[in-house]
Amino acid sequence: PPPAKPKFKSLPLILPNSYNYDPATNAVTKSDRKVTGLKAMEEGLRILSSIRGPVAVISIVGAYRKGKSYV
Repeated sequence: PPPAKPKFKSLPLILPNSYNYDPATNAVTKSDRKVTGLKAMEEGLRILSSIRGPVAVISIVGAYRKGKSYV
């Protein structure tokens, strides 16, 4: 059988506090505030907490223009 379609769209889980997320449009916008920390997105946390089973987090970091997209 074909793979099941995911139930959720992509969305941020954590953003700098100088950014805003609009779940209606799935848009992330930058404000004029100074970055002083991070904030968790409630919708993302709600979706994660509803998953019954193993969850893996994959993160790729590094200097800009060093080939992370090819990993």
